[in-house]
Amino acid sequence: MVVMASCNVQVAAHDNALGSDVQVDFTLNETNYLTPHNLTLGIGNYRFTFPDEDQYGYPFAHCYIWYSSGSYKYIKARDFILSITFFNQSDDFKLKAYYHVEPYSDKHPTLIYVDFPVTPIKRGENFSVSVGIRNVKDLFAWELYAYYPKEIMRGLLISDTAFLNRINGAPYIFLVDNYGVNGYCTYPFILFGGNFTPYNDYNLTHGLIHVGSTIINSVGEYPGITTTGPIVKIKFEKQSDGEIKFFVAQDNSRFYTFLLDSSLNEIPSVVSLVSDLTGSQIGFPDGKVDIKDVAMVSKNFGMTEENPNWDPWLDLTGAEYLSHDCIIDIKDVALVSKNFGKIFPK
Repeated sequence: MVVMASCNVQVAAHDNALGSDVQVDFTLNETNYLTPHNLTLGIGNYRFTFPDEDQYGYPFAHCYIWYSSGSYKYIKARDFILSITFFNQSDDFKLKAYYHVEPYSDKHPTLIYVDFPVTPIKRGENFSVSVGIRNVKDLFAWELYAYYPKEIMRGLLISDTAFLNRINGAPYIFLVDNYGVNGYCTYPFILFGGNFTPYNDYNLTHGLIHVGSTIINSVGEYPGITTTGPIVKIKFEKQSDGEIKFFVAQDNSRFYTFLLDSSLNEIPSVVSLVSDLTGSQIGFPDGKVDIKDVAMVSKNFGMTEENPNWDPWLDLTGAEYLSHDCIIDIKDVALVSKNFGKIFPK
């Protein structure tokens, strides 16, 4: 006699903005259900579809599968196929959809971060430096001034990440200033100019990165965004032996890096390393990655967005590099640990 194995599944939904579970309609193989709902599934393929908003208007963020064995799986899509096989059919699980706006915490500052390579770069090798923003609210425009030692590193390419387009699909402008030599701008899917190249001969010692971007508003249709992620990526070639440095001009300079909200007011911010979480003032970067940063993320290891003490500031990376996955796990601890000992150049 053949016994068909099966697993027990609980389907639920959670709204992080409300801090509670919510009811949403979902479909399983084109049959409609309402969360919370319990299922028994045998071996096979099952298509789950969750709505793009919950009943309170908050957008879908992601799903998690929490297995009874203690493991878990992150799913970015709201429409996906889940396979129950001979190897996992005895592992009961909870499938949960999460709804919320992009994470933001008023306990921490807005951070303009720089992400350097963590492995040594040899002469002649190419590498990238990314600049991004964490914990920002109502961002409408940004401008970056940065410098690098041109004898050690030569700028090859500036890549636009379409950061301001990510949340609402807003049209935007991305500008690269080649210090009076060339200037370029781009709308989504339309390119003017050519390759975006850094200005390697800004002065006798340094090259210049001067870029900016703004949403193109249409009678208030596109507000500022609340989000986290890289705003620009710069590709370099290592020219000679020496330390890779990338100096972001701050507000004590004539030309400096700044962020604007939708009212065109400057958003207060600090500049530091991507893994710089805390310093002498808890939750405020101090320009270096030391044991305080490692301890802060390690203390919250295993915490998820459903925890009442959840702090999105510590959610550094996920399935995609430097993207939120709303759990503090080994990926977050590893990112801070890999940057241990780094000091942000002033």
